[in-house]
Amino acid sequence: MKGYFLEEGGSFAEYIITDARMVIPIPDTLPFEDAAGVGLCALTACQALWQVDRGLPTPENPTKESIPVRPP
Repeated sequence: MKGYFLEEGGSFAEYIITDARMVIPIPDTLPFEDAAGVGLCALTACQALWQVDRGLPTPENPTKESIPVRPP
């Protein structure tokens, strides 16, 4: 996936290049500052699930089967 690895992109520049599948348009009703944190919610939830080591797949090791997520 382009833009995921450092050698394929960067963000410390005025302009960046990334895969279009990795971005979403910001609705006119959502301020830029709020939109900047939208992805953080999903990332935090995923990190919490992976850190408790419930055997869930990661982006580096995905699965093709459905896995139900249940509380401990």
